[in-house]
Amino acid sequence: MCCLTFENETYRSLKSNLPKPGKKIETPMGAGKIIRQNILKESVVVKLDDGTEVEVEKNGKPYEYK
Repeated sequence: MCCLTFENETYRSLKSNLPKPGKKIETPMGAGKIIRQNILKESVVVKLDDGTEVEVEKNGKPYEYK
C-alpha cells in the first residue's frame, strides 16, 4: 500500500500545478477553454474559440490534439 500512497501524492502535486478544466486561457495559437488535463504529461487540452483542440504543455508549447 505504501507505493500507492506515494503515487497519489505525486499525482496530486502534478495536478495542483495545472490550470483547471473550464478555465479560459491564452495560448500561442489563440484563446480557448481548458477541456481536460493530462496530469502525467503535465499538459492540458484547450478548445480554441474556432473549435480547434490543441494540447498545451506546461512550458506553453502547443501542438495539435488528435
